[in-house]
Amino acid sequence: MQGRHPETSIVLSDKEKKTLEKITRSRKTEIRLFQRAKIILLSSNSKLRNQEIGDKVGCSRQIVFKWRKRFCKNRLDGLKDDQRSGHPPKFTAKERTRILAMATKSPESEKKHFTDWSARELAKHIVKKKIVQSIHWTTVSDWLRNADIKPHKWEYWLNSKDPDFEKKNVGMH
Repeated sequence: MQGRHPETSIVLSDKEKKTLEKITRSRKTEIRLFQRAKIILLSSNSKLRNQEIGDKVGCSRQIVFKWRKRFCKNRLDGLKDDQRSGHPPKFTAKERTRILAMATKSPESEKKHFTDWSARELAKHIVKKKIVQSIHWTTVSDWLRNADIKPHKWEYWLNSKDPDFEKKNVGMH
């Protein structure tokens, strides 16, 4: 317990220890969460100083101090990231859903003279229909890509030409 800040003593409950060990064993854990869990486990199991724990985990003693302190204050919830600042979402979930649904409609059904939506045309149409006040076509393009929607192929997956399509898909939903 050397230095200006004496190391905070950490005593884990069995449940906390099991949770932290599970985090460190999982192959899908974020590296940040893995590192935090490892810091707490090392802090509870040994008399290591912050600098020694930092050397083992790959971070500075200040980082070790920070996570030990946060764990003591908030226990397991203290290992989560704090809310980050930033602007609130510009579009609601409902608006986004309506936009993605519009991409699955035929432009002809919307009285357009072309057969396939482009992100630019879709963005213009969405504003004209007053679904949103304004939207940039790149935003629409990103949403379509992330949702794996390809408006130029809507006919292939939305309207099957198989006469037995309905029978084959009964009970699928």
